[in-house]
Amino acid sequence: CVDSPDGREHIESYLTRTVVPYIDATYRTIATRAGRSLLGLSQGGYCVSMLALRNPSLFGTAIAFSGYYQAGIHSAQTVNAALPFDGNQASIAAHSPDTLAAEVPAAMRGRLLIELEADPNNRFYGTQYDQFSNELEAAGIPVALFPTPLGHSWIAPRVYLPAVLTTLAAHEVALGAFG
Repeated sequence: CVDSPDGREHIESYLTRTVVPYIDATYRTIATRAGRSLLGLSQGGYCVSMLALRNPSLFGTAIAFSGYYQAGIHSAQTVNAALPFDGNQASIAAHSPDTLAAEVPAAMRGRLLIELEADPNNRFYGTQYDQFSNELEAAGIPVALFPTPLGHSWIAPRVYLPAVLTTLAAHEVALGAFG
């Protein structure tokens, strides 16, 4: 979900500059940041958090189910996470949600919402969940936490989707997306 440092892949640019305008032009959307949200699981949780924090004028909410929040992280759970960065430390730093939170412009921080779901007892995802939520809170970015005992699975999104969508709707109403 990133533009590769070698310039061969333009995934973030495609998503933000082509997909979002296409969707807004083609479908009946609320074509404002308050009406745009992202949702992802696992690596998708990383992607939605990174995209929202790097593009806070484009997206109002990111919902991450059992994600990780360090670009290029090496672990048994994230065997391919480092590939897009090819060891480029500047690109890793520029795409790590855990450090991007502090870089969101102060005027936009309170208008962004990050919803996180994970098993706090999971050694990898639980640690990521705790650390990232602390970084968001320290940066003054609202965070809604959904701790679960369901682990890193497809079951958790099925169970928690109603609650995260209810929280999303309340955030969009507060931002004036519907009026």
